[in-house]
Amino acid sequence: MFDVRDITELQWLVSRLALSTREANLDEMLSLIELCGMLEVSNIVRNTSNFHTYPGTLWCGPGDSASSYSELGANTAVDRCCRNHDFCPVRASPGEITVPVVWGKEHSGESVNLFTVSHCHCDKVFKRCLHEAGTTERVTARAMIFLYEAAIRQCIGDNGQLVEQHVNLWDLF
Repeated sequence: MFDVRDITELQWLVSRLALSTREANLDEMLSLIELCGMLEVSNIVRNTSNFHTYPGTLWCGPGDSASSYSELGANTAVDRCCRNHDFCPVRASPGEITVPVVWGKEHSGESVNLFTVSHCHCDKVFKRCLHEAGTTERVTARAMIFLYEAAIRQCIGDNGQLVEQHVNLWDLF
């Protein structure tokens, strides 16, 4: 699984690996990401104290600290969800788009996005994955849902426009 956003880098990578390519729609890409996410983990890192990731994970947070795709933190089920979400094919990295700033219900201007904003379908799959991970890692999964919904209030719709996500605190239970 490669995450390449620069077309020149992509062309170089394809030529070096002698791979053939084809267009894939969003559902096909998400299925591929999910299949890759189920691959066996080569290394589980037990001590993951990093400012950029949630404790016990290498992929959950504004950055990641994994040294390779096959490395996960001790909270493997939750970390797998975050890793899959990080590979959403439709996303805006921090600083790439302008998002509304809202305090309570008041619109108070605009700012660049501080966190990655993903396609709404990727966010839906991510939240479902966290709910399923909650059967084994309940506290971590619920904390991730809360933190994600508190920080990320928009997602990217099918038309490329920002869509306001409604926070449902009942999802935490």
